[in-house]
Amino acid sequence: MDDLDHRSLGTHLDLWHIQEDAPGMVFWHPRGNTLYRVLEDYIRRKMRRLGYAEVRTPQLLPRELWIQSGHWEKFGAHMFGFADGERAMALKPMSCPCHVQIFNKGLRSWRDLPLRYAEFGVCHRDEPSGSLHGLMRTRGFEQDDAHVFCREQDVPNEVARFVALLSEVYAEFGFPAPEVSLSTRPAARAGSDELWDWAEATLAAAARRCGLSYTIQPGEGAFYGPKLEFALRDRLGRSWQCGTVQLDSVLPGRLNASYVGPDGHRAIPVMIHHAVFGSIGRFIAMLLEHHAGALPFWLSPDQVAVAPIS
Repeated sequence: MDDLDHRSLGTHLDLWHIQEDAPGMVFWHPRGNTLYRVLEDYIRRKMRRLGYAEVRTPQLLPRELWIQSGHWEKFGAHMFGFADGERAMALKPMSCPCHVQIFNKGLRSWRDLPLRYAEFGVCHRDEPSGSLHGLMRTRGFEQDDAHVFCREQDVPNEVARFVALLSEVYAEFGFPAPEVSLSTRPAARAGSDELWDWAEATLAAAARRCGLSYTIQPGEGAFYGPKLEFALRDRLGRSWQCGTVQLDSVLPGRLNASYVGPDGHRAIPVMIHHAVFGSIGRFIAMLLEHHAGALPFWLSPDQVAVAPIS
C-alpha cells in the first residue's frame, strides 16, 4: 500500500480504521470524527444559506416503500433486508423516498414551492466484498443528501443555484474546476419517453445556461431521470466522480406526491436530487490523497500544539 494512499494516511494520522470482522464499516477515531464534523458543519452552513431545511429520516423502512419507488427492483440485490414478524423491512440505500414522505405530510400549494430538504443521510448497501476499498467503497456511509420539490419552470434556477454552490465548494477545497458529464436514459428505466425527452432537454439547457460544457454518457442516468455528474481531478491527475444533480419526474408520482396548482387542481412536483460531497467518507479519502495528508489548516483535527522546551 502506497504511503500516500488514504488507507495508510488514515492509519498514520489516527483518523479511522476498518476491521476484518466488519468489512466495509468504518470506525471513526476522535481525530477522524473531528475532521468529519468540520466537513459536515461546513456544508450545513452552505445549505442553510441557500434555503435548505435540514431533516432526519429513519434507517429501517418497510420493503413496500422501496418496491413502490422502484429501488427494490433496481437495487434489491445490494440492500440489507430483514423480517420483522410478518413484515419485511430494509435498510435505506439512499434518502430520496424518505424525503417524499415528509413532503407528503400536509397539503402543499404551489406557493410553498420550491421546497428544499437536506439530510446527512446514513445509508447502507451490501457491496460485494471484492469491491470494498477503504473509504472509497464501503457498506455504511453518510451522504450530504438534498432534494428540491418544485415546478417545471423552477428547474433552471434551482440547478443554477446548486451548480454555483458546487463550484464554490470545490474551489475552497483546492480542486480545479470539475469535469461535467450528462448521463442520459438507461435501458432499464421508469417513466415514459415523453418524460425522459423533457427531463434530458431541460437538464441539458440548464447546464448550458450555467456555462457548463459537458460530455454525454449514454445510458448512465438513474432509473428515474438524467443527471449531471461532476468529477474532480486530484494532484495525481486521477478523476473522481463526486457531486451530482439529478432531474426526476418519476419518483414523486410513484410515491403519490402532489401539490395544489394555481388553477386549484392537483399537480405532481418535479424532484431534483443533489449532492456536493456524495459520500462524506469518500470525500475525506479524496482530500487525504489530493493533499498527501497535509490538509489545509482549517481542516486539520489538531490546529494548535504545545511544545514544552526545557
